[in-house]
Amino acid sequence: MMIKIRDFFFKHKIFFAVVALLPLYHFLIAGGGEVFQVKEINYTYHAVDFSMGFCTKLLPGSIYRMLVGVYTREAVSVYLLFVYFFFVILLAVAVEQFARKFKDSSVSCLIFIIFVLTGPLTFNLFVVELGMLDFYWVIFFIPACLCLHNKYLRFFAPVFVFLMIMTHYGSIITYVAGYLFIIALYWLTAQKKKDKTVYFILLCICAVVGCGLALYFIRNEASNVVYNIDEFKNIMYKERDAYPVYYDYSFYKYFGPEYAGSRLAEAYKMGFVGADVKADNIFKFFFTQLKAALYYASVSKMIATYLAALIPQSVLVYILIGYLKKEKANEKTLLKRLEVIAFIVFDFFMGFGAGLMSNDTPRWVGHSVILMFAFVMHLLYFDYSEGMERLNTLLKKIRYPLAWLFLFFYSCIIMDPYVINI
Repeated sequence: MMIKIRDFFFKHKIFFAVVALLPLYHFLIAGGGEVFQVKEINYTYHAVDFSMGFCTKLLPGSIYRMLVGVYTREAVSVYLLFVYFFFVILLAVAVEQFARKFKDSSVSCLIFIIFVLTGPLTFNLFVVELGMLDFYWVIFFIPACLCLHNKYLRFFAPVFVFLMIMTHYGSIITYVAGYLFIIALYWLTAQKKKDKTVYFILLCICAVVGCGLALYFIRNEASNVVYNIDEFKNIMYKERDAYPVYYDYSFYKYFGPEYAGSRLAEAYKMGFVGADVKADNIFKFFFTQLKAALYYASVSKMIATYLAALIPQSVLVYILIGYLKKEKANEKTLLKRLEVIAFIVFDFFMGFGAGLMSNDTPRWVGHSVILMFAFVMHLLYFDYSEGMERLNTLLKKIRYPLAWLFLFFYSCIIMDPYVINI
């Protein structure tokens, strides 16, 4: 019996290593060694639910109400710790599957995995602000990717797209779009005609579900709320002991006296945000977002974020360029090359564009880095195992001791996803 248990742990040593070491790393580095307590804004995200209307940005709170429903900061803090450990388990499963593919390149694969799991612009963002809406995007995104490899579970792909949009319609330009690229990769690399057909149909359905829902909420979300602003504030303050910040101006375009003197209130007076800003035109919507973000965001922090992102993105693009060179010799793989080029353009546009249109630049640039890691991992796993050798060659040029030293310092850099100057 003891031998079987030992063999089980040895067989899944990568999984257990991630489950044991990643929380320790997050506790010491991202958390600064402090016991987690939910922050005010993240508590608010769990104090709302669908009883307030059919809107995005309410799904995490609705799940919390269904599972717990106790509105205290202590209860939400404990709940989020369970959510966090579930998230770590999902990551561990994904990492173990990836690592098994590259047993012969164990050192370079280990460096790549540490590069994925640590650093200022990947999962540390969700630990610094544990419970933020974007955290749930990743929680839905990881199993969505894992399910694609199973001939039965892959049909749940549209459900995960729906869940990501219901978390926040902004996922249409981040995780939903990235997921569509990954489904397209499955379609292009599938060997059987039946599988190609299935993945193509899934790609179309997911695109329709994602785009349709996102456009619907951009135009109609504010009109779907059930309560007026006074009723909403009464529920939040008296029944749930939560400050209605974000939802008051997101749903109701409300900027009351409590915002007096803030840059957000000034942006409201100047017409960048508020009820007078109509989302009747998608281009006007994005242009208004850009004006508002540039007005009350920290430009210096935006620049620092873009510079930090260049480190992982340069390595990942280096791997993708190797794939493009490999496939260039085969005329039948034109679609694969176009897919990779399109993803690179999308990822940089999303990170730079969304980062400019948001006051929270690190969180959006972080999404672009996470998605590029996810895409490259899928490409390496299914169609470019030689890419790990290309990475190994790069690491030899840099020299492994220097690579390890850099990785140590890089993993200790922490960024706050929220940089708004309210």
